[in-house]
Amino acid sequence: MVTADAMHTQVDTAGWIRDQGGHYVLTPLGNQKTLRRTLKNLPWKKVPSVSSIDTGHGRRVRRTVKAVQAPKWVDFPAAAQVLQIRRTRTIKGRKHVEVAYLICSLPMEQAQPEQVAAWVQGHWGIENRLHVGP
Repeated sequence: MVTADAMHTQVDTAGWIRDQGGHYVLTPLGNQKTLRRTLKNLPWKKVPSVSSIDTGHGRRVRRTVKAVQAPKWVDFPAAAQVLQIRRTRTIKGRKHVEVAYLICSLPMEQAQPEQVAAWVQGHWGIENRLHVGP
C-alpha cells in the first residue's frame, strides 16, 4: 500500500503503482482541483460514518471516516473507493476542523474505511515528524 502526499496524486503515478501490482491511497488537493471538487461534492451527509476519539497532550481529536465505492464517473486510474476524513481537534476548548478527501485503489471489501484511515493517519504522522522533528 502506497500512501503519498498531494504532490503524488497524479494519474501517471497511480497508473504506475497499479502496473507494479501495488495499491494506493492518495489525497487530491490543489494539484487535482477537479478531482478534489468531485470528491467534495459527493452526498457525504447520506453516507454512514465511523468515529474514533484520541486524547493526550492536552487535546482531544475525533476522526470521522466515511467511504463509498468510487462512482464510475470519478476519472482516476483503478479508483475503487473514495473517502472523507473529518478531524476535529479540541485544544483548550477551541475546535479546529480539517476535512480531507481520499481516493483508494483497494475496494471496500479488502480495505474497510477504518483501515484506510489508519494508513493515512500513519502517513500524516510520518509527514509531521519530517516537518516538525521528533
